[in-house]
Amino acid sequence: MRSLKFIFMILILLSIANAAMAQEYIFKVDNMNQVWITPPGASTFLAGTIETIPKGTLLYHWGKATPEQAKAWDEAGKISPDLLERLKQGQGFVGGGFYVSKDPTDSSSYGNVQVVVELTKDIQVIKSEPGVTWGMRLWPTLEKNGISGVGVTHTHTWMNIIDAEALTKEFVATSEFYKKNHLKQLTTRERFTDFMSKFPELEADPFYQEFGQKIDKLATDIMSTDRPAAIAAFTEVFEHGNDLSKTKALSSTYMNQRYAALSDKKTVDYALKALKGNNTLAQEAQYALAYLVKQPRQINNYVFANATKNLLLMTDLLAPMKHQLSSDRYSALLQEAKYYLAKENPYYIRKAIEDLKEKGRWNPPMMCELVFR
Repeated sequence: MRSLKFIFMILILLSIANAAMAQEYIFKVDNMNQVWITPPGASTFLAGTIETIPKGTLLYHWGKATPEQAKAWDEAGKISPDLLERLKQGQGFVGGGFYVSKDPTDSSSYGNVQVVVELTKDIQVIKSEPGVTWGMRLWPTLEKNGISGVGVTHTHTWMNIIDAEALTKEFVATSEFYKKNHLKQLTTRERFTDFMSKFPELEADPFYQEFGQKIDKLATDIMSTDRPAAIAAFTEVFEHGNDLSKTKALSSTYMNQRYAALSDKKTVDYALKALKGNNTLAQEAQYALAYLVKQPRQINNYVFANATKNLLLMTDLLAPMKHQLSSDRYSALLQEAKYYLAKENPYYIRKAIEDLKEKGRWNPPMMCELVFR
């Protein structure tokens, strides 16, 4: 009798487990295009924001292939649905699937052959929030809700495609393709050199000769102590460069202690704007600005005044602020940061305010007291 009861309990537990597994993930989109997912028996989490990529967009994928394999890929004209299903079971930055980039020079080190995918329809991709674990358990829910892929967190150009219908038109890139379709965004010296090594016939092309010379000059000028030249080069990169070139421009300023490029409100604005992302570029902007304000420069007050809406930067700047600003200016910025960053629950900012109060230095201007009381 006991053994029958035990077996009966096991069957009940198995049926409950199967029922839980059969439950679908709940998928909701709010009025800001943010995707919220609720797993079976778990809490709802923010998965990311939907981005629409229009029909006709070219996406790029680098892979290793022999000439025979490359020819077969080109003749196939599409990515095999069977291959995609196998890839979806693998792993990657945001789960398994077919990884592509909006930037033709991205990930050129991953192979010797580039496949170009032309979208035959508009697709929706989730720009992933940091920390989300993507994979096979979520793909059916995404596909059911018309989502074709997931964007990689650390860069806005890479994405993982899980929708076979989005991959029905592809070809292998050649030098002739790039003679007709010139690179549009500036990149780093290293990335450009690697790209050109894959298409050696482009070395004699006047456009690519001039493009390479321009990349070299900008990289040199950004490191210059000639302030106008450094500012002009930094501006050119941020207006016409890809994320990698912008990241390199920022990292070169603080890693080599060359701040001439970030001595102007316009270039600081570019760095402040870059902070809004959740990617490597945002991280480098944070580091560069935090290093910048530790130097005795006039631009620092402008950085302080515009830092109060970014928790990471504000936290990095607490020590420089404390030593470089008057009590009333420091108090005012902390007051503003407390207001703007309230939803972030900024402990370090609250602690800084408490320390000022204890030392009798808490002295926000009257206007701040009236607005934020």
